[in-house]
Amino acid sequence: GPWLDLWNERIAFVYGSGRPDTIGTNLNVARALGSPQGGADYDYPVYSDNEFMSVRHDDLVPILIGNSSDNALLAKWSAQLPVQVDEKTIRFGGHSYSGDKLGAIYVYPNPDDPSRIVGVITAPDPSGIWQALSLPSLIPDFMIYDSQVTPAVGEIILGRRGRVLAAGYFNSDWSLPARLNDDIDEM
Repeated sequence: GPWLDLWNERIAFVYGSGRPDTIGTNLNVARALGSPQGGADYDYPVYSDNEFMSVRHDDLVPILIGNSSDNALLAKWSAQLPVQVDEKTIRFGGHSYSGDKLGAIYVYPNPDDPSRIVGVITAPDPSGIWQALSLPSLIPDFMIYDSQVTPAVGEIILGRRGRVLAAGYFNSDWSLPARLNDDIDEM
């Protein structure tokens, strides 16, 4: 289901701790997202990737923060996940995206147990991870974003001013839809 459906599960935020230049951003975004929001009084657990991997957490759905160069779970699963990140670009659905504060957020089956789900917030660099805090509350299954999403900060929906590079819902078999953006974006 869409991103917000993750909150119906027992979730934990799992930040990438593998690189000194990204650990602070990954940790702070995990803490911000794991803090009580919208009147809730519950803090979600926050673990480093190494802490999470050192103990079995069959009862938790991980939301991974970072990229395959700093998050051990994203490195382990990178070939099985639909979004690929390098130093400057995101590749998704046969497209390559670049931009200022570039990032991706999505839900996908857990590669170790496809009957379960994972959430991912990933980006080529820390600015794209930070930009995830500017996303609206209602997010579909996947969204590729850059600095153009900033007007949506604090909003429930993207609205008229905020823009994303791609967004939508996976098909029922987790394949990509035919279109990754709205027709209006191509006018």
